[in-house]
Amino acid sequence: MGLFDLFRKKKPENTEQDSNKKAAADRIVLSGVMHTIDDEMGYAYEIDDTFRQTKSHAAEVETLAVYAYGKEDWTEADQPSVFVLTDDRILDAIEEYKEKGTVSDVLQYEAADGMLLFRAVMEYYGDRIYYYAFEMEREEDEWQLGLCMMYPAAYENTENEAILKRVLDEAAKTFRVYDE
Repeated sequence: MGLFDLFRKKKPENTEQDSNKKAAADRIVLSGVMHTIDDEMGYAYEIDDTFRQTKSHAAEVETLAVYAYGKEDWTEADQPSVFVLTDDRILDAIEEYKEKGTVSDVLQYEAADGMLLFRAVMEYYGDRIYYYAFEMEREEDEWQLGLCMMYPAAYENTENEAILKRVLDEAAKTFRVYDE
């Protein structure tokens, strides 16, 4: 250590204050103002307007809305996100539910009411999806779909996860299917 090193201020590494600032920046903040997501796919729902609708290029993702609090721009890759998903894992879960009344291969599961069959949490490519399963008729076929909230696995068992689940629970309460 040289003479001048004694006079230099060392920047503290990873202090509690820095951790608190980062946690606040990562905290999910909602506006409390609702808006309708309706992409003419035969259903609509209400969601907090911090979730902004955008177009997805993935064929299995419908009516995508991403969390965009404080953002001027957002993309389909932003998370958390809410969307309707046509996915083999959801199809298989619905088929299992109809046959056995339960769902396996999920982290959490609970039966739901009405047209929404059940809600579940599953691991999805390293992230988490909390979803409500439902079926609807399209082109004379029965489609198996999920109204989903995708979020980072790091949110598991945190206040952010609880907030996001409440957001999807509220969207599910307003979810409706209509004829085109």
